[in-house]
Amino acid sequence: MNAGIYFTKIWSDDDLLELRIEINEGRFRFQTEVYTGHEQLGQLVLALEAFKGETPGSQYDLQFGEFDPQFAAGACHFLLKFNARGMLIITAHLQSQFFDCDGKQVANECTFHLRS
Repeated sequence: MNAGIYFTKIWSDDDLLELRIEINEGRFRFQTEVYTGHEQLGQLVLALEAFKGETPGSQYDLQFGEFDPQFAAGACHFLLKFNARGMLIITAHLQSQFFDCDGKQVANECTFHLRS
């Protein structure tokens, strides 16, 4: 698979979508599943369309799921930022679903730093 960020719809109903978010930077790959509303996905498309025309120094935060063992599935947070040279920098923090490990609730996590 080529380096990039991939979204795959796993399941949906009238209220929710379950998405697989996978990030591959060429040497390392991590994926997680998250739940989100249909409206949030539509808002994301509109926000990204507007963001691509922003000036250097602009940034955009985006989160799917919750970083909390009380919620189902995993979580993903993206920070998109244009640096002074107009290069897109993406910091992505992904967390798997929590699971029991030796009596504690734990989740695997990964942070990626990508640039255009």
